[in-house]
Amino acid sequence: MTQIGPHESQNGTAHAFSPPQGVGTPLALVGSMTQKGASGIEGNGAPVIAPQAVAARENLRAVILLVEDDPIIGQFITLVLKKVGYTTLHAPDAREALRISTEHPGPIDLLVADIVLPESNGFLLSQQLQAIHPKMRVLYTSGYADEFVQTLATTDNFQLLEKPFVTQSLLQKVRRTLEDTPRIERTA
Repeated sequence: MTQIGPHESQNGTAHAFSPPQGVGTPLALVGSMTQKGASGIEGNGAPVIAPQAVAARENLRAVILLVEDDPIIGQFITLVLKKVGYTTLHAPDAREALRISTEHPGPIDLLVADIVLPESNGFLLSQQLQAIHPKMRVLYTSGYADEFVQTLATTDNFQLLEKPFVTQSLLQKVRRTLEDTPRIERTA
């Protein structure tokens, strides 16, 4: 893997990496990298686990609708979720998410939506989608740490993943959100 550049922000440093040619997505983001260890990249004292390592440990079956307007973040999240076995549908905005959800032939188990979306927001979108998929769980993402978002994060049934995040945090939060309710029975 080749490091192609760091980006400084108030939350630390994000490093971009380009994998070997023909392998995966063209970009992966890692927050606040400090050193590389034998088991992976260390960041903020917690290991950042490669999606392939997690995929070897898990084979998860769930349908996730990701709504993320940043194409690089959307591609990265989609790659990570697919690598561990989730069926992942990606929409760049609320309108496309509604179209995908009505055309998808089965239930959608989890909506992962940015709170701030073009021409809409994650809260309104989740209400619209839960009318179509009433058993769907919701995980919000946000890069904003304002008081409103922090207050909501303390309420019951509100799941928030703050940006920037590392792969391990994404997978743990997705798993916890899905496990909050019984699995939906599917027929093959």
